[in-house]
Amino acid sequence: MKRMNYSSLTATIRRIHNATSQSKKTGIPVKEILDQDRELVRQLHNQRLENSERRKFLRSLGAIGAGVAMSGISHKSEAINLLNGSSGNDPRIAIIGAGAGGMRTAHRLQQYGILSKVYEARNRVGGRMYSKQPLHGGSAFFPGRVLETGGEFISSEHTALRNLVHQLNLQLEDQNKLAPGEEEVYLVNGMLYNENDLMDEWVGGLYETMKSALKDAPWQPLYNNQHTPEHIQFDTMTAREWLINIGYDQGHWVHELLMTDLVSEYGLLEENSALNLVYLLGWNVRGGGGLPLAGTDERFTVAGGNDQVIHAMADELPEDTIETGRALTAIVGNSEGPYTLVF
Repeated sequence: MKRMNYSSLTATIRRIHNATSQSKKTGIPVKEILDQDRELVRQLHNQRLENSERRKFLRSLGAIGAGVAMSGISHKSEAINLLNGSSGNDPRIAIIGAGAGGMRTAHRLQQYGILSKVYEARNRVGGRMYSKQPLHGGSAFFPGRVLETGGEFISSEHTALRNLVHQLNLQLEDQNKLAPGEEEVYLVNGMLYNENDLMDEWVGGLYETMKSALKDAPWQPLYNNQHTPEHIQFDTMTAREWLINIGYDQGHWVHELLMTDLVSEYGLLEENSALNLVYLLGWNVRGGGGLPLAGTDERFTVAGGNDQVIHAMADELPEDTIETGRALTAIVGNSEGPYTLVF
């Protein structure tokens, strides 16, 4: 099972759980283990920054060298002529729709020296990747902020999109505003709590409670024969009911924090089972990654709006590649072509 990119809250709780487990085995205080973990994160972050700056420098040298080497060579125009006929004028590749998929297709073909034509029914590009700028509607709730009307977040596992953002010289903004290695602070019922407060709860009993629940209902239960009575009990009990049973009444900050975390991962509230919560926070198998989820950390946005990706790709296409206000109404032709597009 591949590693999942959990929300920052889930990652924090699981880190505390692991540190408590390690403390039980080694005798090292949990806080000391967590401090070592934060310091390691800081070191790795600084290392990545240094490597990133080094790669940028080498790329700039490579770009200069490539520019000198390619001067006077016209392989690109020859490839276009071969694909489009001797005239080299009318592209034979038509892309319907200037959303993220259509624009990336045209952009990728262009990188290989292949012309295409993009037809979009609306009067703008981007499709569901559309950002309202502060001066053009923006956000009524947060004046001066970009409002994403479509895809809002880019997650750590979206490597293709993150790489494309860097290729286009755009910047990702990390919405986890904490500096590497710093701890989170949680506002619950008007009161502030931090990782140390959560650690105290875990060391004070939550760790043993989770461990006991996992022993009674181990991963992985199966419907036919691989399950215990406790599996059924936890699966038919809501997470709220279980938290109340172990001493955290509704309204207690730990109860509300854990329910918030569960909802952030599943998008459900009352329907979440106790089994979901136990596996999400307590099940830690090396290489297993925890409870399998669709999982995403929804961590990044593009500076200036996510549709900057669309516009940056459009800027790299030849002039007149994109035609807006052209709604496709029919495709005429035999199954093997040629085709005529009717707008």
